[in-house]
Amino acid sequence: MIIKRAFIITFVLLALLITAPVGVLWLSSIENEHVAEAEIRRYKSFKLADELRQSSDDLTRMARTYAATGNPVYREYFQEILDIRDGIRGRPVDYDRAYWDLVNLNGQRPSPEGKAQSLLDHMREMHFTDEEFAILELAKKESDELVKLEDQAMFAMVGRFDDGSGSYSVIRDPDPELARQLLHGEQYHQAKAEIMADINAFFDRVEARTSREVRMAQASEKYYHNLAWPLGLLAIAVSVLAYLFLRHNAVEPIQQLSDHAAALSEGEYQQYVEARGFNEVKELSKTFNQMSEAIVDDIEQRNVILEELKVAKDAALNAYDKIKANLAAAAKIQKSLLPDKMPDFPGVRFSFAYAPCDDLAGDMLNVFPLDDSHIALYILDVSGHGVQAFLLASTLSQLLTPVKTPNSVLWEEAGDDYKMASPASVAKVLNERFPMDPDTNQYFTIHYGVLDTRSLEYTFISAGYPGPMHISGAGKQEILSARGAGIGLLVDSVFEQKTVNLTAGDRLLLCCDGILETGDENGEPFRDRQLSACLDAALDMTIEDCMEHLIRSVKEWSHGDQEDDISALMMQIDRA
Repeated sequence: MIIKRAFIITFVLLALLITAPVGVLWLSSIENEHVAEAEIRRYKSFKLADELRQSSDDLTRMARTYAATGNPVYREYFQEILDIRDGIRGRPVDYDRAYWDLVNLNGQRPSPEGKAQSLLDHMREMHFTDEEFAILELAKKESDELVKLEDQAMFAMVGRFDDGSGSYSVIRDPDPELARQLLHGEQYHQAKAEIMADINAFFDRVEARTSREVRMAQASEKYYHNLAWPLGLLAIAVSVLAYLFLRHNAVEPIQQLSDHAAALSEGEYQQYVEARGFNEVKELSKTFNQMSEAIVDDIEQRNVILEELKVAKDAALNAYDKIKANLAAAAKIQKSLLPDKMPDFPGVRFSFAYAPCDDLAGDMLNVFPLDDSHIALYILDVSGHGVQAFLLASTLSQLLTPVKTPNSVLWEEAGDDYKMASPASVAKVLNERFPMDPDTNQYFTIHYGVLDTRSLEYTFISAGYPGPMHISGAGKQEILSARGAGIGLLVDSVFEQKTVNLTAGDRLLLCCDGILETGDENGEPFRDRQLSACLDAALDMTIEDCMEHLIRSVKEWSHGDQEDDISALMMQIDRA
């Protein structure tokens, strides 16, 4: 059974069972009202019948008192009683209580006059049965007949007598004795007894009927009251059964699912829950069990993968250690390719600085003699960093040597001998041998120059490399430029060769882009302002101290943030 249907059926059934006792109690309260209404009707019926009896007694008393005293006020009271009973005058408030007994000769009344309504109209409002109403009408008719006898007695008191047609037009002397005989004679008592007999008969009829109505209303009230108890007990029993049913099929399975979920959250994945209860709960239990199985399978697979990853990690660490060792060896090799110390040439001194940003760098430099009167130097920068740039830089270092071989780029064959190649020829040969690889986009820039130690003429090319800074002995700074693209960028590139005459005290500084383009916190390059000031401050320093000052200034300018390889080479002329 699905949850929605079960809950609808349960709650509808409970609502009906709860509503039934309430409805029965409501019906019981209605019957209780019927009992009260029957009692009220019986009471009012007795009051109306008693009012008829009381009015008859009041008329008798007024007529007899008038006959005894001759006071006309009692005749007026007599007529007023008739008018009230017939609805001609207003009925006094609380007329059913003692009224005429409290009216004195001065006419003071115990209660004010109310709405005029005849006694018969009051009786009709009570919905008496035809038989009951017929008895009352008969009593009323007999009372009216008695009134005629009383009228005859009261007219006799004033000397007026019946002429035989019901009209008191015969005038004689008052006859009080006749009046007393009429009001106290056998005929009067007989008429009075007949009226009271009819009123008693009415009382019996009303008593029987209203008692029957009360008993019936009480029986109905008791029936509904007694019916409410089993219905209430049935509602309680069904509520208990509904609670047990919902607890067994919903609450307990859901609690088990909650405990299972809590266990899953604590890592206890190998627990399973019994699939019972409503359809949705069963499906949810199956889903939880499937999820537990999936988690267990996943953990097992993860453990297998972790073992494989551990093996792979160990292999990777071993490979990394080998690569790290190889990189260290390569860095050592690269360091060995740099000049261990600068060549000692009379009147010419050299100094360099080298600081790679990674273990391996793409920068390379060297200074070496070509013959007794010529000194060659180069500084180059391979694009990129790391192993790829190092390999090309190492290859170029091995290639740019003064050894005379057919493959040398620094020498040209001249018959059986070799002649020194010009810097422009060197750049051209390098450009032919090292075209840019489209897969790696790798190229390099180079400054290559030759110093004639006899004439102090320096001839050079700058293939994409920043032009050298010429610093005279007086401190004048000038950037020497020679047009030419980086090696490998253009197939038929033309490299401009320049010559500069140096004198004693001159310095020539070669700086890579890693120095010139280093920016401060605002991105301003070092070359724009700081380089010139740095060189001015180092005029009186040795070239070794000048190079240290330059590197230190670059690091301070960038706040130690080095993003590229740093290399620089300085040459100083000490003689004329």
